[in-house]
Amino acid sequence: MQPIPAPWYRILLSRGEYEAGESDLVRAVFQETFIARNGPAGAALFGGWAEDGKSFLLYFTPSARACARALFQAYCAEPCGPPAMLSVNWMAGDQGRVSGQGFEF
Repeated sequence: MQPIPAPWYRILLSRGEYEAGESDLVRAVFQETFIARNGPAGAALFGGWAEDGKSFLLYFTPSARACARALFQAYCAEPCGPPAMLSVNWMAGDQGRVSGQGFEF
């Protein structure tokens, strides 16, 4: 039996929240925590617009949990599967291979 992979997590921001700078705030807090924890391998934040263009989605890799727990609580993050990598852009954290997912960016 293979172990169940750890989930990604997602924060959904409205267009108004995005325009007010919430995604920049999340990115800054995540990046500061990432650095303070000596840059855990594979811990990264990605972001992109939902297909309907009404919501901005922030995705955290499974390795990002240690750096983002406070953000998950503050923004009611939900567990999810990995995003389609063509629909998101890297925002902060590890710029290398995302551990266990096979994504290169």
